Amino acid sequence: MFVVAFGGFVDFLSEYGWDFLAISEEALDDPRLAALEDLELEAAGMRIENFCGIDNFFDAAPTSPDGSPPGGNGTVGGSDLPEDFPAELAPPGGDIVAVVNVGGATSVTFNLSTDTDDVIASYTEIVGAPVQALDEPKGALWVVSYEGLQLSLTIAEIGDNMVQINVTLL
Repeated sequence: MFVVAFGGFVDFLSEYGWDFLAISEEALDDPRLAALEDLELEAAGMRIENFCGIDNFFDAAPTSPDGSPPGGNGTVGGSDLPEDFPAELAPPGGDIVAVVNVGGATSVTFNLSTDTDDVIASYTEIVGAPVQALDEPKGALWVVSYEGLQLSLTIAEIGDNMVQINVTLL
C-alpha cells in the first residue's frame, strides 16, 4: 500500500518536473494525491510501526533506544545515508530522520539544530537561489537539476533553532 501510494505521488510530481509551483489547483484533485489521505494508509502505517517496533513514525522524530534524540552518526532506525547520496547535500551535524526510496527517487529528511537562515544560505551556495522563500515560519524550496538528477529541496523551521531539511533526488 505504501509503495503504491508514495509511488503514485512520485509519478505525480515527476509529471510536473518536480516544480511544485507548476501544479494547478485542478491537479490537486488527482487520485494519486487522494491516496495519501486514505485512512487505510494511516492504518497500514500503524501496522508497520507495530511490526517494526517504531513509535510515532509519522508524528515525531525517532529516538534512540534509551529515548534520547538520535545521534549525528548518520543512522536512525537502521536507515543509513545512501552511498550515492551527494555528501555536500547532507548537512554537517544533521540527524537522519528518514530515508525513503520509491519509484527511482531517494528522499532523505534531516533535522538540524541551527539557525534557519544559515542553512538556507549554505544550500544557496550549493544549488543557487531558491524558487520560493518563506519568512514565517522561515523556509525555502528549490526544484532544480543537480548533477544530472532532479532535485527537490525543502527547508523548514520547525522550532527555535531547529530546522528540518528534505532532499529528494530523482
